[in-house]
Amino acid sequence: MTKIRLALADDNREFCSLVKDYISIVDDIELVGIANDGLEALELVEQKQPDVLVLDNVMPHLNGLGVLTRLQNITTRPKVITITASLAEDFMINAYKLGADYQIHHKIDIEEIFMLVRMAMGKNN
Repeated sequence: MTKIRLALADDNREFCSLVKDYISIVDDIELVGIANDGLEALELVEQKQPDVLVLDNVMPHLNGLGVLTRLQNITTRPKVITITASLAEDFMINAYKLGADYQIHHKIDIEEIFMLVRMAMGKNN
């Protein structure tokens, strides 16, 4: 079975650690890297070419919308799930316009995040 290649971009190190711990018990998804700011996120996508990027909106150096804007110029663009503490309507509209596939609230259950990762790749298990 081919694993889904996941990249995580979030400056909340506790959340990153939670995802990293949870992924160790999942057999169909592999974590290819973690970025803690927007510029690192772009480098991670270019270097590791993940299938899915879970992208926080509020990060140092370049926010999620800035990352989405720059991802439009990358040929091997991953599916993108934006994650934010506030689902403000203007952010949601702009994120979708810039190519976000899904948007979720930061308080979502970790299992639901992985369910969305699978859904983004067309896998429903």
